[in-house]
Amino acid sequence: MRTVRFLLLIPFLIVAAITAILIIPNHSGASFTANRLMDDGVMDNYNTMNASQIDSWLNTNFPNSCISTNHGFTAAVPSGYSPSTGYTYGGYGSAGAVIYAAAQAYEINPRVLIVTLQKEESLVAGDAGCSVLRYTAATGYGCPDGGTTYSYSNMNPALYAINGTPVNSVSGTCVNNVSKAGFSQQVIRAAWLLKFGEQRSEGNTGWAIIKGSWDNSDDPQTCYGGPMTQGYHKRCTSDSTATYYDGYVTIDGSSTHMDTGPTAALYWYTPHFAGNQNFVNLFESWFGPTKGYDYDWGLEDISVSTGSSQVQGNQQATITITVRNTGNQSWSSTNFPVDIGTWLPTDHDSALYDSSWLNHHRPAAMTENSVLPGNLGHFSFKINPPNRDGSYDESFNLVAEGATWFHGNGYQLHLVISPSYYRWSMVSQSSNTSSFLLLPGQTAQFTLVAKNTGNVSWSNSGANPVRLASWLPTNRSSAFYDSSWILPIRPALLQEASVSPGSNGTFVFTVNAPQKEGFYTEHFNLAMEGVSWFEDPGMEFDINVKRVLTWQMVSQSSDQGFSLTTGQTAQFTLVAKNTGNTTWSNSSNPVRLGTWNLPNRSSVFNNGWTNPARPAVLQEASVAPGGNGTFVFNVKAPSTPGFYVERFNLSMDGISWMVDPWLEFDIRVQ
Repeated sequence: MRTVRFLLLIPFLIVAAITAILIIPNHSGASFTANRLMDDGVMDNYNTMNASQIDSWLNTNFPNSCISTNHGFTAAVPSGYSPSTGYTYGGYGSAGAVIYAAAQAYEINPRVLIVTLQKEESLVAGDAGCSVLRYTAATGYGCPDGGTTYSYSNMNPALYAINGTPVNSVSGTCVNNVSKAGFSQQVIRAAWLLKFGEQRSEGNTGWAIIKGSWDNSDDPQTCYGGPMTQGYHKRCTSDSTATYYDGYVTIDGSSTHMDTGPTAALYWYTPHFAGNQNFVNLFESWFGPTKGYDYDWGLEDISVSTGSSQVQGNQQATITITVRNTGNQSWSSTNFPVDIGTWLPTDHDSALYDSSWLNHHRPAAMTENSVLPGNLGHFSFKINPPNRDGSYDESFNLVAEGATWFHGNGYQLHLVISPSYYRWSMVSQSSNTSSFLLLPGQTAQFTLVAKNTGNVSWSNSGANPVRLASWLPTNRSSAFYDSSWILPIRPALLQEASVSPGSNGTFVFTVNAPQKEGFYTEHFNLAMEGVSWFEDPGMEFDINVKRVLTWQMVSQSSDQGFSLTTGQTAQFTLVAKNTGNTTWSNSSNPVRLGTWNLPNRSSVFNNGWTNPARPAVLQEASVAPGGNGTFVFNVKAPSTPGFYVERFNLSMDGISWMVDPWLEFDIRVQ
C-alpha cells in the first residue's frame, strides 16, 4: 500500500476555433467552514485549466514563482501507472504540463494541486525560497510527521530541472521513499491520494482509474483508513456488509463532521484545521469558492458537426455539448428535468432555432436519464442559422425545469456564420448546330459551362442537386421543352458529381424549337433543389427560330437555246443551290419554281403547266442546305415576237416565298 501523510462558475467563451478561454477572477474575503472544506463539484472539475493556462497564470501573477517557465523550471511529465511498474514518466515539461497531466489522469481539479503546492512548500509564489528540499517534498506526500530525514542521489527521473539542468540528488528530505521524491513524483501521488480519499470516504470501493496508459486496477484491493462521510459505507471491497458512519472525525481535538468527500480527503491529507484553513483561503482568493451550488455545471467539450464554428447560413449543424455536474444535486430527466435553455436574457427566442428543438428557447433535453454529481451529461441539438453575414453570440445555460436555473452566467456559443453564396458565372454556351438559329421543330443540343463563384459546393445527387432551371419568371414551362428534360421547368442536371467553389460545372440539354417562328430570349438560372435559387448572372440563350429560305442560281439551260421562234417549244432547266437552313422537299410543303415580279402572275410561256404561275416542282425528293436542286419545265414561245425578260423565284408552298436572288430568263422570240 502506498504510504500517506496524516464554485463559483468560471465561464468559458466558445470562439471560432471552439477553444475555451479561461477567465480567472481575483477573489477576496475567503470563508472557512471546518465541516465543509470543498464540494465534489469543485474537486471533480478537472478541466478548469489546461497546461498553457497554468503556466501563463504562474508567470502573470507570481514573479518569484519557483515553478514558472520564467524561472526556467521543468520536470518529467507523468505518463502512466500500472500495478507492476508503478508510475512512469515521459520527457520534461513545464509545471503546467505536469499538473495538467496529473489532473487529467485522476480527474481532479488542477487548482486543487496548485493550492496544495503552495500550502505545503510555497512553490507557487516562491515566497519561502526555492530550495531543493522544497521541490523534493513539493506536495508533502510521504512526509509523515516526525524527524526522520533521507538522502537520495543519481535519481532518474530527476527531482526537477532548472534551465535544462537536472537536479537529481538531495540530502535531508522528509520524503520517505526515493520513488516519491521530486516535483512530478509528488504531484502525481497527491492527485491520486486526494481523489482516492474523496471516493473512498463516500463508500466508492470500486473506484479505479483505468484508461489509456493509466491502470489503477490495484486500487479496489486497497483498504481505506481515512475519514468517512455520513452513511452506510464499506472501507474495503472485501467488507461483507456496509457500516454506518456518522461522518464525525476528531480534528485538533474537535469533533468535525465530514459534509463532503473532498472535505474528508483534505483532512486525511492534512489532519489539522490550520493547514486546511490555509488551503481554503488560498483557493478562494485565487480561484473562487470551494463550496459549489446545488445546481452547477462545467463545460467539458463542445463540438460542431461542421468541424468548426464556421457554419454556413441556411445549413443545419449539430452542436454536441458535454458538461460535468459540478453541483451538489443529481440531475434528472423526469424530476425537475434538466434542459439546456437560452440565457442572457433567459428564455429568449433564439435566431438559431431549429424545428427539432423542444421550443424556441429550449434546444434540447439532457441525453441521460440521470447524472450524479461529478459525472458527465450530454446535450445535442441542431441549429439552423439564417443566411446573413456576421456572427451570432448565443448564450445558453442549464435549467432544472420547475426548480431553478443553474448557477453562473452560462456559456456563450459564438458562431461565425458564413453566408451561403449561391453564385455562378457563364464560362461558355454552345450548340451542336454551331449557331442558335433553329428551324421550327428542330432539335439541338445546348451546352452551358458555368463557374461556381459562390462558397458552396455543387452536387448532382442527394437531396439538393444543382439543376438548370427556367427563369424570369421562375419555374415557367419553356417553349423549348423536350421530352428528355427532367421536367418542363428543369432542362438539365449538373454533369459532374461535385463542383467546388472556383471550379466549372457542365449542363447539357436538348431543345425542341417551337413551331412559331420568332426571336426568343430564353432565360435560365441554376437552382440547388430544396435550398435556394442562385443569384441571377443575367445569362440568356438568344435563339432565332426561323426558316431561312434562300437560294442562288447554279445554272440555267434550254434544249433549244434562249432564242425561239413564235410558237416554238423548248425545255428549260434551272439548277439552284439551297443556301438557307431549311431542307427542300418535293412532297411536304413542296418547293416549286414560281413566276415572279409580279408573283403568281400567269406566264406567256405557259406550256401545259399544272398552274400558269408554277412552271416546275423540285425534281429531287429532298435537298439539304448546301445541296443543289433541279427544276425542269417546258415553255412555248408566244405568237408575238420580242425580247422577253421572264422572272422566276422559288416558293415553299404553304410556307413562304424564298428570298429573291434576282433570277431571270432572257428569251428572244422571232
